[in-house]
Amino acid sequence: MKMNLVCFGLFTFLLSSTGCEQGPDLQNPKTYRGTHFSFEYPGNWEIVEETATDDGDILLIQGPNYALLAIQTIPKSDPMDDFVRALSLILESGSDFKSAELTRIEKEVGGMLVNGARERATASPSGIEVAYLRTYLEIEGSEQIAYSLANYAEYDQSASEGFEHIWRTFEIE
Repeated sequence: MKMNLVCFGLFTFLLSSTGCEQGPDLQNPKTYRGTHFSFEYPGNWEIVEETATDDGDILLIQGPNYALLAIQTIPKSDPMDDFVRALSLILESGSDFKSAELTRIEKEVGGMLVNGARERATASPSGIEVAYLRTYLEIEGSEQIAYSLANYAEYDQSASEGFEHIWRTFEIE
């Protein structure tokens, strides 16, 4: 698979270093406009990594309470199963993540119905076991495919509101 997943290694580090108790600020959203995609995201979430590669772009957005969104665009060629498998291996290597079986889903993103998968994983970033929910999405544009991973602590249901806002406003070339 021709995909640069280096920045996703940052994901595990961020999981162990995040946490503050507040929901997504949807009253004051920010706008991200990249080379191949754009969207609004909660005002209290931050872009923590932005990288352009030969294959596309990689973006990491961090929210409160272990919420993290990773998006990678690539030329239309690599199937989502390869992306999910490769990313799961990276997330679980060198960490105590334990994943459950994936469930296939369909989700509306930017007015389009897209394919995806959902899983529940557990980890102990601070010595206490925490359940995480992950949503993987494959968002196809005319020239690029964006692969997205949303990850948040199961107890923090407010994070899902932030992800829903991003997906509602997402546009891709």
